[in-house]
Amino acid sequence: MLKYFFLLLSLIATTIITTCTSLTFVNDWYWLILILIASYVLITGLYFVVLYLLSLTINTKKEYTKTTHFHKWILDETLQLLCELGRVKIKVVNKELVPGNQKYLMVYNHKSNFDPMIESYVFKKHNLIHISKPGNFKIPIAGPFIRSNCYLEINREDPRKAIITINKAAEFIKSGYASVGVSPEGTRNKGEGMLPFKPGCFKIAFKSECPIVVCSFRNTEKIHKNFPLKSTKVEMRVLKVLEYSEYSNMTTVELAEMTEKLIADDLNITINKGDN
Repeated sequence: MLKYFFLLLSLIATTIITTCTSLTFVNDWYWLILILIASYVLITGLYFVVLYLLSLTINTKKEYTKTTHFHKWILDETLQLLCELGRVKIKVVNKELVPGNQKYLMVYNHKSNFDPMIESYVFKKHNLIHISKPGNFKIPIAGPFIRSNCYLEINREDPRKAIITINKAAEFIKSGYASVGVSPEGTRNKGEGMLPFKPGCFKIAFKSECPIVVCSFRNTEKIHKNFPLKSTKVEMRVLKVLEYSEYSNMTTVELAEMTEKLIADDLNITINKGDN
């Protein structure tokens, strides 16, 4: 929606500028196009300036258990805008498998910073939040807004702090407030194949007794390489939804290995056990 609103403002700005000058489309069409592009870039830039100023009003020391409609709207619209500006073409396969009346844990392979952004955008009506590394909460604009939208910071180097995050995530799901997304690889995989899944995050599912939505991503690692000259076709596939009854007798290690294999088989890739 923002993209089209910005385009409308750009057209209005271009019309005003051409009205105040002697430019005409017949003789000066290239200048009109340049003015339109410049107006769009300027308006988009101003939007992020406004976001930055708004982010300064967010208390980053506060522990958020609920977000406001305003902050949720800003995050949803900005994620969509970033995907559109990044020229990302998203195809979602088996979206109908994802439960709409129950909160869940979503796990996926992680190749790009766009992975959680795409998920949150695609499933924005499900109030899908994510578990993320501490560094992401320090990023200007993004950090304050994901914090105010209840995204959870996890310290993987400190097991005691990590279990606090796991308990919070389980409570969000169990209370019916939010679904939670996490990459069991533990970090973005910059190489080939897939990193082995860490079993700790699956404690969230056991504690909340929720469905587990297993997803695979294709081509997200190409977005940064293709931008801005080429668009990128990204495919997100919902492979399986595991009900609690299907995994309740398993260990976290067994569950990690099973979901890991589901994704690896779908992508036809190997699991780099040596990178654990």
